[in-house]
Amino acid sequence: MIAVQQTIDLGHDISNLSLKNPGSSTDWVTFNINLEACPEATKTVFMSAHGTSDDDNPADMYKNTGDATNVAVQVQSQTGEALGDGKTLKGTIINNAYSYKLRARIYTQKGKPGPGEVSASMTVTFEYQ
Repeated sequence: MIAVQQTIDLGHDISNLSLKNPGSSTDWVTFNINLEACPEATKTVFMSAHGTSDDDNPADMYKNTGDATNVAVQVQSQTGEALGDGKTLKGTIINNAYSYKLRARIYTQKGKPGPGEVSASMTVTFEYQ
């Protein structure tokens, strides 16, 4: 089993005014999860996401573990597929590699966020077929 940690910076000094209204968010931050040296006989890979869902919108949001209030971290594929807890994305392996193209942002379902740090964790597992 190989474990790799990747930290995604969603921004610094974000004004609570930009998130004051319900449904407000920061800009998307794009990132990739790159798979290399995939097993020779495999053609497909499934990536499953795991983490603590946000209570207000579990489909694609993770609970903020920082001290800011009324915010969550939203994660999707770059084409807009939800990647909340328990969701799975399929990839087609070409030349023993595949790149999951993802995006994340800070989102407020209710508006009026409180100050502080925003942080969330997501673990992914892979199944090759």
